[in-house]
Amino acid sequence: MLGTFPRHAACIALIFALVTTASARASVVIALDLQELTSKADRIVVGRVVWTEPIRSGHGMIRTRYRFAVEQDLRGSGDAEVLVETLGGTIGRLAMHVDGSPSFAYGERVVMFLRDGGEAIFQPVGVAQGVMRVERENGIEMVVPSRPGTLLVRPDAKGALVERAGPLPESEPLDVFLSRVRAIIEAQGGEAR
Repeated sequence: MLGTFPRHAACIALIFALVTTASARASVVIALDLQELTSKADRIVVGRVVWTEPIRSGHGMIRTRYRFAVEQDLRGSGDAEVLVETLGGTIGRLAMHVDGSPSFAYGERVVMFLRDGGEAIFQPVGVAQGVMRVERENGIEMVVPSRPGTLLVRPDAKGALVERAGPLPESEPLDVFLSRVRAIIEAQGGEAR
C-alpha cells in the first residue's frame, strides 16, 4: 500500500502541472478513441438544433437543453428527435460557463455520441469528445473535431499522463466518418443503421 502512494502523488502532481501549464481555462479529460466513444454511446446521431432552453437546477446550476431533429440515427431508438442537456447557459443576466462542455447554436448540424441520462434526456459521451461539428468545406460535408476548452490526456506505459488527440484527430468527410462508425458498431456486435 505504501508503494502506491508515491505513484498516486506523482499522478496528482502531473495533473496539476498539466492543468496549470495548459490554457488557464480548460478541463482535463481522459481521451477516448473512436472505438471507446462508440461503445460508450447509447445513441449516435447526426442532427440539427431546432430548439434550445436554459434551465436552472435545484442547486442553482444552469444547464441548457437542446432539441435536435435527427437526420441519421446510427444507434438508438430511431426517434425523430433527441433531447440533449449540457452544463452551462444564460438565464437573463446570469450566465454559467463550463470549460469543455459543448454548446450549440440554433440550426447547427452535428454528429453526437450520447449516453442516456434518464428521463429521455441525453448527454454527450466524454464531455465535448462526443460532439463533432458538420461543416461544408469546398463543397464537401466534413466532420470537424469540437473540443474547445478541453485538454485530452491518456496514461502512457509508465502511467504518466500525456496529451492525446481523441476520437477525431482531424477533419474528415462526413460519409467516410459515418462508415467508420457503422463498421465499429457492427464489430462490437451491434446493428448499425
